[in-house]
Amino acid sequence: MLRIRSSFAFLTVFAAGIAVCAHPAGAAPGSCSEPVTLGTTISSTGGDAPTAAKWRDLTVEFARMINERGGIP
Repeated sequence: MLRIRSSFAFLTVFAAGIAVCAHPAGAAPGSCSEPVTLGTTISSTGGDAPTAAKWRDLTVEFARMINERGGIP
């Protein structure tokens, strides 16, 4: 019985912690005065270099599309 109560107490505290952390951020659109930097890690040498080149091209295109649409609100 004690084990069930301690498990229930743990799960209750855990769920409360999740609920507290799940609230939306307080930042409003356009409230960031600095540019937002998106990054990625690629392997530009070795056996994965051909795949990394495609990933680099995709990342550049993604940034272009975001900026073309006015950036991140």
